[in-house]
Amino acid sequence: MPVRGHAGAQGGLLRNRDTGLSTHLADAPAPGWFTTMIRPASAPYRLEDMAEDAVAVLDALGWESAHLVGTSPGGMIAQTLAIRHPSRVRTLTSIMSTPAARIGTMPRMATLKAILKISGMPVTSPDQAAREAVAMKRLIGSPRYPFDEREVGDIGRRSYERHPGTPEGDARQRAAVAVSGDRRKALAKVRVPTLVLHGEDDPVIRLKAGQAGAVVTDASSRRGSRSCACAARPSARRG
Repeated sequence: MPVRGHAGAQGGLLRNRDTGLSTHLADAPAPGWFTTMIRPASAPYRLEDMAEDAVAVLDALGWESAHLVGTSPGGMIAQTLAIRHPSRVRTLTSIMSTPAARIGTMPRMATLKAILKISGMPVTSPDQAAREAVAMKRLIGSPRYPFDEREVGDIGRRSYERHPGTPEGDARQRAAVAVSGDRRKALAKVRVPTLVLHGEDDPVIRLKAGQAGAVVTDASSRRGSRSCACAARPSARRG
């Protein structure tokens, strides 16, 4: 979705496949975590495919290149796009993300149980979606930056009205993340100006994930790229 910014700058908001009004692969398999781990080929698509979706959007908009900003799995997709198509990337900003599915992606058990409890509640109406969004924000949001419950609830409500999503779609996206490997060696070769932002107290994707990405891009900078890295926002969790 293209948007107009300051001084005539243009921006675009991309919804990944299997989310929102993007394409939903309803006929594709939706493997669980265990199946994905023992049989990676069971994943119907990977982050590489999702990065190619983003390139297709750039092509459709007629943009030769863009400043990429991605959060969580979006950061992983942006990293992958920068690796595969560096000429299409002016700058890369990776927020509360990780360069590998096995780095920093296991929350503490108490947090995981709370997430599963909230996400396991049936959501069959916009109002329920609003309550779920607020509950999740309370759990994983930044403690030092109070949020507007009405605004977050409204986002949850409107997102549901646009498309309620499906558990199968969520499973396919998780599978894509799980099977897409470790990008650190490839990211170390990227010569794109890069910023890594991560909250020190992020309970979902832990700080060491952001630090791993920051170390890679900082090492790349010392070898002569234009990259820079910022490892953490003090005492912040997920915005």
